Amino acid sequence: MKLKKQFSDFYKEIKIDEEVEDLREKREILQNDIETKLPGELKKHGIELKKSEIEMFDQGSYKLHTTISNDYGSIDRDVAVMFPLDIKENSDPRKIKAYVRDALKHEGRTLDIKEPCVNVSYVENGEEWMHIDLPVYAKYDGKVYLARGSEFATEGNYSWEEADPQGLNDWLLKKITGNDQLRRSIRYIKKWKQEKYHNSSLDHEIPPSIGLTMLMCEHFTEVTGTEGDDDLTSLRMSIENIINEFILTYDNNGEIIKADITF
Repeated sequence: MKLKKQFSDFYKEIKIDEEVEDLREKREILQNDIETKLPGELKKHGIELKKSEIEMFDQGSYKLHTTISNDYGSIDRDVAVMFPLDIKENSDPRKIKAYVRDALKHEGRTLDIKEPCVNVSYVENGEEWMHIDLPVYAKYDGKVYLARGSEFATEGNYSWEEADPQGLNDWLLKKITGNDQLRRSIRYIKKWKQEKYHNSSLDHEIPPSIGLTMLMCEHFTEVTGTEGDDDLTSLRMSIENIINEFILTYDNNGEIIKADITF
């Protein structure tokens, strides 16, 4: 394979290693705070919840071992917070996310209600060095719903969205586990995203990492040669597979104005 050593060196540079212990420690502290404080916070608003009913589980890159170093910001981890909730009686997901935020208030944390999650960031010397995203899920009537909407989202821009976070975890793990070349390819494309969009200030311009991960899993092509895995050829072919799945819409001047893709 051409550039085999360069790919190997590059991969060692972008994969998370020594910072993992910090992510593990903060996650354990947050879980303890949620389990001990969230039931009381919800009770203030007439919602009964037992500590034993709260489920927390990793999702995203940390769960999949595809986390990368960040040259332009902080390292991160996604931890789902799920509990039984009547979403008919509690139809505004922004309020529920606010209750989760209030249960986590602490001098050493900065808390923000973002569209898909409650964001917990840790700042040192004036700069964020790590954050943990907490998507909030409600279990209701045999289904699971994600609380969508930022703190000040207007009518029509917040909702309870049906989801299957554990099913998605299982699907991705089945694809990735034991496939080192696929895991490397996912990290490569996530690094591309980081370099391409680190200056973007608009969330809708930035492709979500979970979306890129799913695309790579679905369209990955394994390539090996006489020297072992050929990551360069594999990555090129996999990206071509992804590009070919897009349905493009052009304006009258031949410029692309829309690019749709489905799974």
